[in-house]
Amino acid sequence: MTLRPIDFKVTDKVAQIWTEDPSSLAFLHAVFTQCSLPYRSQGDSPVYLRENGTSSLMLTAGYYIDPQTRKPVFAGLPYGSKPRLVLLHACTEAVKRKHPEIPVGDSLTGYLRNDLKANTDGRTLKGYKDQLRRLARASVTFQFKKDDQTTVLQDAKPFSRLELWGEGPDNQAELWPSYVTLGDEFFRSLSEHAMPLDQRAIAALQHNARALDLYVWLAHRLHRVRQPKGQFISWEALAMQFGGSMKVETKLQLKDFSRELIRSLTQAMKAYPATEKAIKKVRGGLRLYNAPTPVRTISAQVVPLPKS
Repeated sequence: MTLRPIDFKVTDKVAQIWTEDPSSLAFLHAVFTQCSLPYRSQGDSPVYLRENGTSSLMLTAGYYIDPQTRKPVFAGLPYGSKPRLVLLHACTEAVKRKHPEIPVGDSLTGYLRNDLKANTDGRTLKGYKDQLRRLARASVTFQFKKDDQTTVLQDAKPFSRLELWGEGPDNQAELWPSYVTLGDEFFRSLSEHAMPLDQRAIAALQHNARALDLYVWLAHRLHRVRQPKGQFISWEALAMQFGGSMKVETKLQLKDFSRELIRSLTQAMKAYPATEKAIKKVRGGLRLYNAPTPVRTISAQVVPLPKS
């Protein structure tokens, strides 16, 4: 496989993961390990649905009031790596502070600069502002079957309140949250089901949304594999979870998807050393084997979601 420039960046950033214990932790609500956000812009589409076995995640785009025209504007759906990093940052800060209110105005910029070693120029921050706005306005509903007779609908909307600054006459178009507050239900659930991750791996994978999803999914999944011969996951099942808006209806489309997934999976595995012998590409899909969580010193607490 030919390495692209991004692969060298990942290799450079994950080198220390192989030799050191995590120096810092990131946290994410385990509900987001089952179904993923969009990878690419959904344009004017108001709804996005992803399924994973008997579980599904539905995002519905919302509106915001333009500070200049005072008219409602369609926010669009969040997509790409930025809203994922915002969620990781929000969950991490909430867990560490043990409080649902997060001073995101200062802490997000510091998180990008210090933890992710990312650019914090005006263009980059503008992208985060846009994705945070999309994420904050969207409705997030998670649905899964509890048993043969019961289906559960869970509101997974992360933010219940935003405090904005920059509303003066000269910068009305540059509204930026100084604080975000996690919803009561989301915060209570996060307190019980926060999954610890290696912050260095997040930094290494920050530019690849699918690789981030795969890393988080493997962190949630591998330590639960109990079958001695491993657990088979078909390309079709993987496409339902990680295909995004790709059409995967023909053999050729499935082949294209599997090729793209393997590229992202290779990066995720570099950032998660324990997966080296825990994942095998086999005919028709992947076979997963038991592996420890990426953060070995803390027991990962996971939502008791149904197996896909």
